[in-house]
Amino acid sequence: MSLFKELKRRNVFKVGIAYVVVAWLVAQVLQLVFESFGTPDWAIKTVLVLLATGLPFALFFAWAFELTPEGLKREKDVERSQSITHKTGRLLDRTIIAILVVALGYFIWESRKEQSEPLSPTAGLEIDGGTVEKNDLTSPETTAKSIAVLPFVNMSSDAEQDYFSDGISEEILNSLAMVKELKVAGRTSSFAFKGQNQDLRQIGEALGVEHILEGSVRKSGTTVRITAQLIQVNDGFHLWSGTYDRELNDIFAIQDEIAAAILEQMKKALIGFEPETVVAASARTDSEVYDLYLLARQRIYERKRLSIESAVELLDKAIAKDPNYAPAYAQRGIAALLLSDRNYGDTPLDEASIQSMLYLEKAIALDPNLAEAWAGVGLYHANRPAGHLEGIEALEKALYINPNLIDASNWLQVIYSETGAPAKALAILEDMVERDPLYPPGYGNLINAYNHLGQQEKSWVLLERIKPFLPGDPQVLQSEAWTWIS
Repeated sequence: MSLFKELKRRNVFKVGIAYVVVAWLVAQVLQLVFESFGTPDWAIKTVLVLLATGLPFALFFAWAFELTPEGLKREKDVERSQSITHKTGRLLDRTIIAILVVALGYFIWESRKEQSEPLSPTAGLEIDGGTVEKNDLTSPETTAKSIAVLPFVNMSSDAEQDYFSDGISEEILNSLAMVKELKVAGRTSSFAFKGQNQDLRQIGEALGVEHILEGSVRKSGTTVRITAQLIQVNDGFHLWSGTYDRELNDIFAIQDEIAAAILEQMKKALIGFEPETVVAASARTDSEVYDLYLLARQRIYERKRLSIESAVELLDKAIAKDPNYAPAYAQRGIAALLLSDRNYGDTPLDEASIQSMLYLEKAIALDPNLAEAWAGVGLYHANRPAGHLEGIEALEKALYINPNLIDASNWLQVIYSETGAPAKALAILEDMVERDPLYPPGYGNLINAYNHLGQQEKSWVLLERIKPFLPGDPQVLQSEAWTWIS
């Protein structure tokens, strides 16, 4: 008889399954009991280790011993004709099913409990030798000089025009981000609330901002209508609203007008200078080229090979129609690097790097102050074995121009991590999460850094802050699992 059949006959597999299910249920119940009595984390971890250690022993006893009508006997002492392993197997089947039913009931109860109750408090948590309250940890630092630009609602008849309204929102966000005195929530976090009808106060609390800009875009033929309104988070008061009906070729002027109007409302009490001195002129092109650029940029954000390849085709069309449009060259250079065999594609890195730099150098020649072009140069040097210093210089320049280029921040912290400067990398990660708390590489890498430094309490605080807005997110679940076992 083969080993597999013998293992099956002796019910070793069923005993293993039963043990795992029972251990899981016991762990859940004990964790609930321990939390009620305030048992320290080390006690819970000890129980988990003991339960895991018991599995090999359970499998060994299932192999070496057999349950008979006279009691437990060594397997070799039982006559094969007298064996009742088939009956024991059926009993194990019923036991496993019964335990799974109980486990399912517990899971449903726990899920409803979590939905109906607020998050468990973390008052009294000790960090760096001090005790802090929950509100000090789970809410980002807010400042009156702060704003989030929510994705404008697409009111066009074509639902596929979402990329256009998203692009308009992001262009306004980038214009505001150039104001050094103004904290602007990052794109990923602001866009996480797209299509949701959440209370603006909750959004403001989550993003750590006191003002929110929302609006809508209706595109029809060669015309566009954009409405925007600036809202104060704490009382819902509308500070300003505006409606713009323009030809598409005036889209850049509209973006400037909206950004200037917002700054006009905020400057007197908050910023203290004229908006004309801080709103940078947008790169100009015709409406068709700009449309291609926005759609390409949206597909690059997806970070999937087919999407990036599609973006390359769109950018090539944009460049062919307007050879002087710098942003298209910048995104084309970034896309070339992302399609290398080190990232999301299969182009050899050396070949992709040469191709990328041709586009990036062209972008900078056309616009020396284009932040996304300098970010691409930083990524190019980050992929070179001896390019760290040049990469740091280029990325820092990109972030000086636009502090909200979250990808540039992430690439910069990677370089610092790889060059033995973990303190600088940690500072960048913390700033990234402050600006864009729902950006996966940001909170994921920061949690990993905290765990590596033995600061799991900070990881739990960050997880508690982001979990309500990313329920069931794989990255969050993975970060939570790593924090448990760290």
